[in-house]
Amino acid sequence: MTTPGLNHDNNSIFTRRRDIVYQFCCTAPSDKPIWRVMGIAFALGCFAHLLIADTWQLSWIVPDIFLLTGAIIVLLRPCALGFILCIPGLLWPLLFLRDQLTQSVLLLLFSTSAATALLLPRFSIKDAIQTWRLILVSTYALATLHKLNTDFLNPSTSCANYGWSEILHTWDIPALTHISSPLFFDALPGIVIATEALLTTLYLLRLRRLAWTLAIAFHLPLTMTMAPAFFFVMMIGHIAWAEEEDLTHIKKLTQSHPKTLAIILCTSLIPGGFSLALTRITPEPSMVVRELMIWALLGLSLSWPITSTWGSFLQRKKSILTRPSPLAMITGGFILLHSVLLPYTGKKMHHAGAMLSNLRTDAGCWNSIVFPESMRLTDDYIRVNSVYFHHPGHDPEYEQLLTQQLWSPPQLRQMQRNWCAPHNRPFFLQGTFKNRTFTIEDLCALQPHELPFKDAGILNLELFPDALRFQKNLQRACPQKCIH
Repeated sequence: MTTPGLNHDNNSIFTRRRDIVYQFCCTAPSDKPIWRVMGIAFALGCFAHLLIADTWQLSWIVPDIFLLTGAIIVLLRPCALGFILCIPGLLWPLLFLRDQLTQSVLLLLFSTSAATALLLPRFSIKDAIQTWRLILVSTYALATLHKLNTDFLNPSTSCANYGWSEILHTWDIPALTHISSPLFFDALPGIVIATEALLTTLYLLRLRRLAWTLAIAFHLPLTMTMAPAFFFVMMIGHIAWAEEEDLTHIKKLTQSHPKTLAIILCTSLIPGGFSLALTRITPEPSMVVRELMIWALLGLSLSWPITSTWGSFLQRKKSILTRPSPLAMITGGFILLHSVLLPYTGKKMHHAGAMLSNLRTDAGCWNSIVFPESMRLTDDYIRVNSVYFHHPGHDPEYEQLLTQQLWSPPQLRQMQRNWCAPHNRPFFLQGTFKNRTFTIEDLCALQPHELPFKDAGILNLELFPDALRFQKNLQRACPQKCIH
């Protein structure tokens, strides 16, 4: 017989609190197989993100541990705790470590919406699924919108043509060189824009299986050249568009026709083997795995009409639009503000879905053919007009670099960390910021918070001094060839 007492009461309270915490953070829907698959896709996206060189920095160790731990938990059990741990792992580098990756913001949106749907009683897994679908479609729609500018449409400067040159450099395949005729070269920017617009349209029409095939084929060369992890981040959203019958088809193929599945996968890996054999660049081991995974997914997607029917492959839901979830509407509002209004008002460019788009919104180089330059409210780039290290002419190469490019306050703080050696002092700078002139006699003599850019920031207040708002390596002169 247990005697009631203080210790027993305390243990009961502790047990109840422990159960509440477990229920709050560690439970996951057991009746939603699609959520389990979405969790696996999210974890793979995080792992791919952690494999790129940007995250291999000593200052990123703590957030990397958060993200890795959260991803492992989500892989094992797609519960709120895993998604919650991923949030600081992604937000920390964005706010404090000059993270320049758009995929970091996408992962942050995926993890935040999932945690919200799992934690708040008014939301459900359906809300998270709808939100993830919205994030995916918005990314392709924004990529299309931002590419509607004169520099992307110009083959001599377009990132589309730059990407094709990277493909030719990566693959030693004469046939690819032969099709690079002037006609194809001129048409390539339009082909890329049309592909991303078509992906957006296919999803809105609920032709998900056709969209999957097109997306995998589109991202395959990008993964090998300019965006080694982006497809796996986007795959999180692609998986969110799957329906129960898609999982049933894969399960049936796995259980009832394992030999057919094995033949499909082995056949699809053959071009992957040729690709690796013909590449001029020796890929790292993880890149080999990623490339073979994409080839396998492409083969599986292309085989759908063979293992099922064309009608099944082209199947779509009768309803094109569904009632928007409040969570999806909030996320959509953030995307609209962050990725449309901020870039064209001049407040922010980085992480806005304008990667590899050639988009310019700075004074003198505005190139959008959709939005007028009158939308820009401010021009927050730093323009250096005069500079020297120690004395004029001490380092002409870097002095020329500083006057030829556009800069932002976080980059000047990074200059302090990189270039403030005794033999470079004084580090003199004179230029303009927000149409006013500034003079810094010695950048190395100032503390980071003493720089004359206190009104930098989206709200004219620099809350996060090391958060990048603008693209690096942007030339003052325009037009400029694609930079990556």
